[in-house]
Amino acid sequence: MAKDLSFEEFQERQFLHGLWLRGQGGQRADLRGLDLRSMSLGGVDLRQALLAGANLSGAHLSRADLRGADLSRCDLHLAELEQANLCGADLSWADLRQADLFEAQLNGCNLSKSDLRLTRFCGARLQGALLLWALCYQTDFRRGDLRDANFFGAKLMSANLSGAILLGANFSGVDTFGLSTQLRDGRSQKAVFAG
Repeated sequence: MAKDLSFEEFQERQFLHGLWLRGQGGQRADLRGLDLRSMSLGGVDLRQALLAGANLSGAHLSRADLRGADLSRCDLHLAELEQANLCGADLSWADLRQADLFEAQLNGCNLSKSDLRLTRFCGARLQGALLLWALCYQTDFRRGDLRDANFFGAKLMSANLSGAILLGANFSGVDTFGLSTQLRDGRSQKAVFAG
């Protein structure tokens, strides 16, 4: 059971985190395992914050800066992450079902073994992202930048890759049910297909 955190406590931790990021003392934000569902965190700067196992289901995180943050095993079900910056973040084992990551920045992030069912990555940048063994049922990658993304072992069942950039993406060992035409088009971009 995630522990509740008051808005005042969150503001205090965010203030100290800002000092830490600027090298002015403070303290790195440690929000692991906390319940943050009720907070509006749009535009918040939580770069490199520790959020593993936090409950952020339905949270408003649009335009948040979460670069390098540890969001592993987080509950982000139905979270709003439009245009958020998650470059280099750890989202492994996260629950991102039905989350909205429209035009989000996810270059180099780790989404391995995450639940991405019905997640919206439309127009998102996922260059070099790891999606190893991720569950991508009806996931929307339309017009996304998936260059060099690694989908090894992922389940891309009925996912939408229309207009996505697939150059160098690795689809080895992927369950591609319902994707044959889209991936056939992707072959011309020199994506890797095997297994």
